[in-house]
Amino acid sequence: MSTRFRPLVPRLLVSRRPRRPPRAIGTCRVCGVVFAASIERGDDTAQVLRVHERICPGGLRAGDVVTPFD
Repeated sequence: MSTRFRPLVPRLLVSRRPRRPPRAIGTCRVCGVVFAASIERGDDTAQVLRVHERICPGGLRAGDVVTPFD
């Protein structure tokens, strides 16, 4: 019975699932910040965007990307 042995550390360093880049959920109409999240956290991030738009102080931050749950 021959079993191939692999050292533990290299096995732990290999990611099991490739990480997908976050997708854009929406943009604040007041300041221009883009909110992004993984597919699993899309609904939560949309809620954060709605709250942000209510309390947004304004300003020009177009091009900034926020990922609240990553």
